[in-house]
Amino acid sequence: MNAQTDMMTAAQTLAVADVSMLAEEMPSELLQELMTRLTKAYVVKREAGESFHPVGPGITATEAAVTVSGIVAAADMQMFELTLWNSWGRLD
Repeated sequence: MNAQTDMMTAAQTLAVADVSMLAEEMPSELLQELMTRLTKAYVVKREAGESFHPVGPGITATEAAVTVSGIVAAADMQMFELTLWNSWGRLD
């Protein structure tokens, strides 16, 4: 197997894994590293002109708010700054 095949296999496994099991079994540091890398990959695709939401329609408003709030805090931003950026710095 090559690295690309390994990555696709891992991604497919995560895509169908039970969320409760992932939360219990995956170390927080690994989840954080995956979120970081996936966030960066999403931005690369958006900057290349692709237009799609970073997650599918299966998340709740609470899940979105908790995740976005955590990402904003990790980036040392305030929601005010996110609102400003969204009004004039979007990748559309």
